[in-house]
Amino acid sequence: MRKGLILSLMAMLLVMSPIRILADSATPEPETEQIEDEETPQAARRNQDSALLFAFLAAGILVIAAAFKTKNQNLSLFVNQVDSNGDGSYTVTWGYKNPKRSKIQYDKEEAGLKVKRGTAIVLKKAEPTVFEPGIHKDAIITVINDETEIEWIAGNQKIGVNGKMIKDRKEERE
Repeated sequence: MRKGLILSLMAMLLVMSPIRILADSATPEPETEQIEDEETPQAARRNQDSALLFAFLAAGILVIAAAFKTKNQNLSLFVNQVDSNGDGSYTVTWGYKNPKRSKIQYDKEEAGLKVKRGTAIVLKKAEPTVFEPGIHKDAIITVINDETEIEWIAGNQKIGVNGKMIKDRKEERE
């Protein structure tokens, strides 16, 4: 048994010695080189996907911006008629045109009459914030004097009347 144990030990030393020699020997550093970004099919696909995503996002933003812009562009405000009342005041009839087939609606902060100077009396209808389709020649009727400066605002549309200008034009005609 002793002989078997010694033979086993010698066999083990013979087998293990090359592994130990390899482990102890200095191994040269592997050669490395800098790999530059190469265009691989996966990288190219990611770039295409990113470009498509960006294009769709940009198109979506443009569509939303165009929708907001056209909301206001289709509505037209106008002064339909100005009549002298003979006492230094004028009756102004305001109208609008909505060519769309649906009504246009604004918040109260976005639409209304603004008296910049002087006074004004609203005779007919409240200041509309909902604009029905079609042409409406008497949406608002106001009475102003020659000291009044007033404008009607709806979104980015604006029309104004200046009482002094009305008075000056009336005097030019006479």
